[in-house]
Amino acid sequence: MILAIQYGSKYIEQDLVTSKQGTLYVSHDLSAKRLTGVDKQFSDMTDVEINVLKTIIGESILSLRDVFG
Repeated sequence: MILAIQYGSKYIEQDLVTSKQGTLYVSHDLSAKRLTGVDKQFSDMTDVEINVLKTIIGESILSLRDVFG
């Protein structure tokens, strides 16, 4: 995202999902399976469950607050 801004992008589109508690997380997929290997829908997971997930390359699943906070 930072690189996009540096190149002059004026708009940023984020695909969002919600946790069981309604927190917005950045993900194109409704399920965590492709990114993390965990076969659960984000909407069925709590914030605590999502916050401990790691992608296949070791990155966290970001909340919208993480991105813009």
